[in-house]
Amino acid sequence: MLVLAYLASFAAGPATFWLLARRRTDRAGFARLAALALVLVVLALLLPHLAGTTLLAWSYFDLLLLVLLWLAWIVVLALCVQAVRPRLPNGSAHRWAFATGTAATTLPWFGLMIAQGMTR
Repeated sequence: MLVLAYLASFAAGPATFWLLARRRTDRAGFARLAALALVLVVLALLLPHLAGTTLLAWSYFDLLLLVLLWLAWIVVLALCVQAVRPRLPNGSAHRWAFATGTAATTLPWFGLMIAQGMTR
């Protein structure tokens, strides 16, 4: 399970961020990303209320909840980079903003490892 979390955090996370943040910033794209982040968070908040139904009575419910929140985190990071990029003066600063956002997608992995270390 930890290997999958590691691969998701260090491969799928930055790749997803790259797909979302590489586009040019425009109002419509920014609004779509904001709506996607909102939908992901609302789904994550509503799922515990649906946990008793047969639809979501399965063993990977907690994993689904974490994945939704993690994807919302990546979308918000892409929003931040798209908001900052037009205000930066040159290409070097753009690359630094993109690299910082990419590195930030891995932060949940470190939180997971710290939490696991504290429970042992």
